[in-house]
Parts: sequence; C-alpha cells; structure tokens
Amino acid sequence: MVLPLGLLTAAQGHPMLVELKDGETLNGHLVSCDTWMNLTLKEVVQTSPEGDKFTRLPEVYVKGNNIKYLRMPDEIIDLVKDQQQGQQSGYRGRGGNRGDRGGDRGRGGRGGRGRGRGGRVHKAYTYMAHWILKPSHSQREILAHDNKKTSIPPVLQLHYKIHERLSQLKTEEGAYTQVAEVVEYLVKVRQERPALVHYDALIAANADAENGSAEVVRTLLEEMKGLGIGADSGLYHTVLQVLAIHPDYLLRTQILEEMKERWYGLSPAGWHNLVIGLLRDRQYEMAMDKFEQMQADQIEIKPWLYDILFFRLCELDELDEALRLLKSRYHKPPLAMHMYYHLLDSFASSFHYEGTSYIWRLLVETSEMNPADGTCTAVLNCAARHADPNLATSAIGLLSKRSTVLGVHHYEALLEAYVGVQDIKTSFRILNIMTKAGLTPDANSTRPIYLYLTTSSFHALDGWKTLKSLKEDGYTIPIAAVNVVLEAVIFTNNLSHSPDYAINYYKELHTICDAGPNIETFNTLLRGLAHNKRGSKPKAMFLASEIQALNLKPDELTYDRLILICLQPENADFDDCFRYLEEMMLVGKDKVDATGRRGWWMRPGTAVALVKRCVECGDERTWQLMEDMRERGMVNEYTRLKVWTDLYWPKGGGRASLQDGKGEIIEMRSNEDKSTFGTAALGVS
Repeated sequence: MVLPLGLLTAAQGHPMLVELKDGETLNGHLVSCDTWMNLTLKEVVQTSPEGDKFTRLPEVYVKGNNIKYLRMPDEIIDLVKDQQQGQQSGYRGRGGNRGDRGGDRGRGGRGGRGRGRGGRVHKAYTYMAHWILKPSHSQREILAHDNKKTSIPPVLQLHYKIHERLSQLKTEEGAYTQVAEVVEYLVKVRQERPALVHYDALIAANADAENGSAEVVRTLLEEMKGLGIGADSGLYHTVLQVLAIHPDYLLRTQILEEMKERWYGLSPAGWHNLVIGLLRDRQYEMAMDKFEQMQADQIEIKPWLYDILFFRLCELDELDEALRLLKSRYHKPPLAMHMYYHLLDSFASSFHYEGTSYIWRLLVETSEMNPADGTCTAVLNCAARHADPNLATSAIGLLSKRSTVLGVHHYEALLEAYVGVQDIKTSFRILNIMTKAGLTPDANSTRPIYLYLTTSSFHALDGWKTLKSLKEDGYTIPIAAVNVVLEAVIFTNNLSHSPDYAINYYKELHTICDAGPNIETFNTLLRGLAHNKRGSKPKAMFLASEIQALNLKPDELTYDRLILICLQPENADFDDCFRYLEEMMLVGKDKVDATGRRGWWMRPGTAVALVKRCVECGDERTWQLMEDMRERGMVNEYTRLKVWTDLYWPKGGGRASLQDGKGEIIEMRSNEDKSTFGTAALGVS
C-alpha cells in the first residue's frame, strides 16, 4: 500500500520495506520524511532487482519520486489507524471514550452526547498549531485548513504541521526555548513516545550561543542510550554542529569514534563543523590536518571557513601557513577583498616579506587593491627591513599620489631599503630629497648609511667620493650626509694612523656642502680626537676656534669632549679641564641635560676620568668633584671612586674630609674672563 504522509510521519522509527521504480528493494528503519515524501532509512539491507545481491548500508536517502511501493508491518498500521479513529471520534464531539459518567465528562457510553477526550485533545492541537505556525496564520485559517476534505485526517495534518514547524525551529537562531516547549508539548500533552526526532531537535537547539551547552548534549545522548534510541548520521552531525559552538574535546572524540564504528561518513557541513570545533578548542594542528584532508578529498570548502582560518592564523602569527593557504586558493574563487586587506596588514606589520610582496604585486600594483596609509607605511618598513627598494619605492609612490605628507620616517625607511642593496649613491639622493621637502635629516636618519660605511675603511673613503660626485651632478648635499661620512672615516681610520683624513675632509667641506658645518660636525671630529692619544689638543683648539668663528653654539657634548681631550696624558697641565667645566656649567645653568637634570655637567665616564687624574696629582679639587657626582645622582660611580681614592690618594698630601665637612673648598674659578666658549679655547696655549 502507498502510505499517506501523515502515516509516514507517525511511523518514524519503525521498520519499513521500500520498493524503488528500478526494482531494487530497501529494508530498514524509517528515520525521517519530508513534504515531498523523501525518506531517510537507517540500518538498510539493499536487494538487487534480480534478488541475487544483498548489500548492507548504514543509511540511505530515498527521493519520493523514485518510490514505487512502501510496506510496513500490519500491526504498526493497525496501531496508527486505531489512534486516528479515536482522535476522529473525539474531534466530532460525539460521546466519550469510556461509558462511565465521570470518566470524560460524557453522559453515557460511546453513543452518548457528552464531550469526549478527543475533543479536548483537538483544542490543544489547535492552540499549539496557532502558537507554532507563523504569525501570519490566524486560528480561523488553521481551523478552515483543518476542515478541508482531504485524504489525510485533520488531526494528522496538524501532527505533520507541528513536526514540520519543529524541524524549522531547530534551525532558527534564538529558538532554544521554543524548541524545548514544542518537544515538551509533543511528549507530555500528545503523549508521543520519546523518539529520535525529539532528541535531534533538542540537541540542535543547543547550537544556540547563549543558551546551548555541550554538557546538556552529553546528558541527552546518555538518556537516548538509556531508552534504547539509536542515533543516526543526522543526529551525529547535529552534535558536531553544537560542538562547533560549544567545544568539548572528549565528546567530539566519542562522536567521531561512534560514527566510524557505524560506517557513517562526514557530510561537507559536518567537515566544516568539525574544523570549526577544533579551532575553538585550540586544537590548531589537528584542525589544519582535517582541513588539508578536506582539500585532498576535494570537498567544497565554503569561503567563510577560509576567512576564519586566515583570521586565526594571523592571530597566532602563523604567517607562513597563512601564505601557503592563500597560494593554494589561487586557481579557486578569490577571497573577499576585506580578507586580502587583513592579510596584507598582518604580513606587513609582522615584517613577513614573502606574504607582503605576494599580495602587493598581485593586487596593489595591478590597481585592484588600494590599501590604507598605515598599511602602506607598514609595507614600506617591511621593504626596508628586507632590502627591497622596488617594493619600498612602490609603497612610497602610492602615498605620494594621495598627497600624503611624507615624514622623516617614510624617507628613512626608503633610504634603508637602498642601503640594503648597497646603493649608497641613491641613499644620499634620498637625503637630498628630504632636504628639498623641508625636512632636516639628522644622525638618526643616516644610521643605515653609517653601518654600511663602517664595514670597511674603503667604503668610508668612497663615501666622500660619492658626495663629491653628487655635488658635481648638481645635487644639494645636506650636512647630515657629510657628518655620517666623517663619522665613518673616524671609526675606520683612527686619527693616530691617518691623522689628516677627517681634518682634511672638514677643510673641503665648504666645496660640497653650501650650508656649512653644524655643531654635530665638530662633535664628531672632537670624538675622534678624544680617542686619539697623541697630538689631539692642538687640533681640538683649531676646531674650537672654528666654532667661535662660525658663531655656532656648543652643546653639553662639545664641552665634555674638550675636557676629555685636555685630560690626555701628554698634557701635563689639565687646568683647562676645569676652565671648560666652569664655562659648561655657566652656559648650561638654565638648560636640562640628557638625564633630565637642570644644568650641564660632565658625563659619568668623563667625571671619573677627571677625578682619577686629580687623585694621581694629589689635587684637592677631587673632593668637590666627588661631592658634585653624589649630588647629581652618580651614586655607583661615587661609591667605587670613594674606595679607590682611599687606596691611591698620595701619602702626606692634604685632604679635606667629605664626611665631617671640614677643610677648605678649593675655588675652581679662574681670574680670566671665560664668559664665552671662544675665549676659553683661545686662552689655551
């Protein structure tokens, strides 16, 4: 017999024989059916049309238009028919189900005129249908629809509507409470026997992010086993869907093992939920293994799964894996553009050169992508780090097209990229461009050039030749370019061995740099003289006179290095050190030093050197210097010097006590007028 849809719905969970139009037969348990009579059977034995081949299948999906004949046990059909007849008699309102007066509010037996239980159940059905169906369906429409003359009894129509609505609710977001209420109604009010369809709906409802729980799913599965209700492939997939939102490693492992035992395979949606659940559970390596298995099995992967993987890989700084995954999608539908923006920003910010250059050349240089200024700056820095001047030029060119005001940091990154490929001439040109743009490069801007020039003394000397060549080509040479070459020459060619290089370059400076030297130029030259052990003081005095002639203002470092030069052993008279110290304190009394203290003073190393020289000569000014060191916070140096002076102070020499304050304080001021730097420098013979 061909069973009506209502009977099929009521027969779920029972054995059934299905004959297909090609003659094959399927013998298994009915799991579910839909509006188009499409059936799902589990634990199926498939028989060939000739009846000579048998195949056992865990689950089969049968389309309704392919079904020729359906058969199920007669006792099941009789049971369903009896239920229909009882419900129909109650629906017509003619008498109770029992003959006693008080049983069902009826007035007699089956032929009486009292209201039967069936009438009450139908009211509950009608109310439930009105609550479950979409709001657009009024109660009058529901009753009118139920009263139509169809081959399916009205109660079974309502039964089907409730189950259909239940299947819809379990896929809707935020329907957790509604699903629970519908299942409770079906089991308690309609007294349906708990079946797979009820548990499947309850488990699916736990996919709700706020109300769902993996622990509830575990309890429901245990309850099913206690009732002897077997799980099918659909229920296992529903559990995986819940675990994608509420991860539970042990439950997931249990589900996968049970599916494997029953030969249930994962559907594409199941694979997606499995990978997402592993990612949420921080099982990243396992998630990537499953994802690669999906690719190997040629399972269609949804774009949103790629997005989630990319976001998580970038968050974990697994950029090599992200790039590999990105390249694997090259011949597939492209990613959404927002994903490319995120990947480029992540690659560039982390200085991942391969990923940055891949996306930049694939999309930005082809004008398919227009990254933000911040991303372009990150790309520029990445190119500088990995010495790719072409990428750096492309990034800074894109910024220039937008009329973005380029700052020092943009040019410094571009300069570093060219230094990385040993293109020093272009690096010096960039300093020229900075000057024309109204920016002033300083020692920080030229550090990449300095690091390259100091790798060899020949590089340092070639640097000066490069500046001369650029000047001949009509470029304006900034003083920062001159200073970095002088600094490199001093570092690679010690003045004791090459006494004329730095000074001679200084004398040629006006021929290549129209701006002339600044105080940093002299500080660089004085640094070289301070490290030289012989013949430095006359050259230092020459430089001091140049500072005065050019009307430059010396800074704290200038005085400090002059003091170091005057402290050299070849200078028997080191009184000039105190003259420069006094002038230093006078000029910088209202200024803040490098440590944030008001007033200039010597650096700790210079102060220690001066104190030791005073101790060696038995100079009483030692104690005032040490007191000044203590007051200026040089506690460590003061403590070590205190022990050292006790050991090495000349015997029989006069001594002022620092502890009790006794003794005469030596006046360090000279009778000479030292109100200007030049006077002090020129007064030294």
